[in-house]
Amino acid sequence: MRKFLMTLLAVSVVRNAFATAGDDDATSKLYVDTNVATRQDAATANNANTVMTYTDTAGTVGTKGIYDASGSYAEQQNALVSADVANAAIMNAINMEFECAEWNPNDDTDCWKWRIHNTTERASGKNLFDISQITNKSQTSNTTKIVNNGDGSIAVTDSIANSAIITTQTLAQLAPDLIAGRTYTLSFNTTGCAESVLIKNLSGSVRVKWRSGESETITEDMLDSNIFFYACYNGQTPSTATISDIQIEEGTTATAYEPYQNLYLPAGN
Repeated sequence: MRKFLMTLLAVSVVRNAFATAGDDDATSKLYVDTNVATRQDAATANNANTVMTYTDTAGTVGTKGIYDASGSYAEQQNALVSADVANAAIMNAINMEFECAEWNPNDDTDCWKWRIHNTTERASGKNLFDISQITNKSQTSNTTKIVNNGDGSIAVTDSIANSAIITTQTLAQLAPDLIAGRTYTLSFNTTGCAESVLIKNLSGSVRVKWRSGESETITEDMLDSNIFFYACYNGQTPSTATISDIQIEEGTTATAYEPYQNLYLPAGN
């Protein structure tokens, strides 16, 4: 009888231990049931042209289509492209629009530098004035009247005899994308008092004083004429001015300055 009572007591203790286990214990049935319910359901099979993606909702998945060349592009603009197709497209683009400019001297299949070939069009940014084309200009007095500072600005020194200092470049050379018949606006900053440039040919038949912030309709004669810069000529004392942020842009409104940039587009684009 004593052994029977001890057995019943042991069984009771074990059962009470499991019955009183905390709900957060891994041995709890409630814990297991609750956490299984939070797990992501198995993703169902879709098709060979779809991949599974993440979503921002826990326990759910999304899908993304893979581009099918036999389908319509309009319906697949956001589809994924397989790596082999992307690689082939990139190589086709390189081979069609680029050519090797320098090969590895030890491996004639390894190109070190590429360049665009068959360029047919030059496209500039908003600013059509290329200040880098301005070269230093000295007068007969051996005084340098125009200095390209190399930082997007020029220094101009006038004199009693020369209030407007001529560059050695024409308007077409300094702004190669200007088109005769179109209207453009000039703008620049200066530490001097002169707020205009002079467009003039050597014969004097063209003489246009183009003020900063104002617009001009360009002619072929203007494109063929030289650019002159002023400092702050007062007829008595020579002065030097730094002129920066020179910009010529299409239209009748001066907008915020951006540096000149020249882009070359591949043939056929």
